Amino acid sequence: MEKDLRENANENNAVENKERQSVFWDDTRIKRINSLRLIMDKATNAFFTVGKCTGVLDDGTFVDVRTNLVEIPVVNKHDYDRRYIIDQAREANVFAKGLGVFTAISTVI
Repeated sequence: MEKDLRENANENNAVENKERQSVFWDDTRIKRINSLRLIMDKATNAFFTVGKCTGVLDDGTFVDVRTNLVEIPVVNKHDYDRRYIIDQAREANVFAKGLGVFTAISTVI
């Protein structure tokens, strides 16, 4: 019994340590964006950068998602510019709202 538990734990660790697939956000297999972490630049407080973006493919696989978001302007002191995100998504042929980008955003100030 103890041996079985150790084997299961080792298998779980192997799965967790497996490198996660990375896709660009215009990949048609992406079902939704789960998390988009925006980190404010402390030096200027003028823009956010993407700290991490994750999503789920249509087959249920969790992936890291790469975007073309570079420096997202800050508006109203601590908020991000939604229009910039929409424009960048449009440039990459991505429907940001449809992927759940705005509900997935968290900010670190």
